Amino acid sequence: MNWSCGFATTSAREHYKTIHEKRVDDFGRLAEEAPALLQQGQAALEKLIPHIDLARIQAQHYGYDDIRLYPFLRHISAAAGIEFPPVTQAYMDLMSAASKVPTYVQMGEAKSI
Repeated sequence: MNWSCGFATTSAREHYKTIHEKRVDDFGRLAEEAPALLQQGQAALEKLIPHIDLARIQAQHYGYDDIRLYPFLRHISAAAGIEFPPVTQAYMDLMSAASKVPTYVQMGEAKSI
């Protein structure tokens, strides 16, 4: 597993790991489960499709749900290998342009374990 991304030293890497494993879970176990978790995420993204109103977003009519949803989807875009359905990707592109906050893919920063 490559923990070097974004850390200048081994001690910084270990410090991050120690702090965050207390909050989330064992990183090694999560890395092993990543393929199954990715499949679950893909399935959840498919369920989101009927709830995205692209016409409303294209008309620049935003709601509270968009303020909550776009950051969540943007966060997911940090995971390499996730494939957003076309409707969801279009939503993210429109929201990224409107908010001037790029996704991690747009920034070239999607990471894999």
